[in-house]
Amino acid sequence: MAAVLERQRIEVRPTGAVLGADIEGVDLSRELSPDTVDAVKQAWSDNLVLRFRGQRLDDDQLMRFSAHFGELDWARKIAAATDWAGEFVLLPHNRTPKHLLSPGNTAQHVVASSERIRKELDYRELLPHDEAIRRTIEWESSNPPQQSSTQFDYAAEDEALRQFKATA
Repeated sequence: MAAVLERQRIEVRPTGAVLGADIEGVDLSRELSPDTVDAVKQAWSDNLVLRFRGQRLDDDQLMRFSAHFGELDWARKIAAATDWAGEFVLLPHNRTPKHLLSPGNTAQHVVASSERIRKELDYRELLPHDEAIRRTIEWESSNPPQQSSTQFDYAAEDEALRQFKATA
């Protein structure tokens, strides 16, 4: 069954500090409409730090919301541009193979944006994102690395995925 998207009216209340705003009127546990995502991104650009009080999100809901603002969003765009039909699986920290772990505290959710400084400097991308992704994929395909990467341990990744799906 497809998720029903409904437009949510969000209210942005600057905290009065140097940066930051409280966001009200949006339920992050639900699928967000594109307009709502755009409004949250604009509030983030304007205020740099956003606080969503009273939200109770499980891991899946948090990952769905966060996907609009980080690497997963980019990965999905790249996958679509290459016609990759695979599946993205987000593993909990304690089930992620060690070679894939990023340093830092994964219990804290940090997302950074350069939108505000871009706005203040009147910076504009030379190409639309989709065109930039297409050109990058084209260049990467034409210029493969001279040495194969050793950052992958496919057997460990496959085993972690198998164990995760067995208990999901």
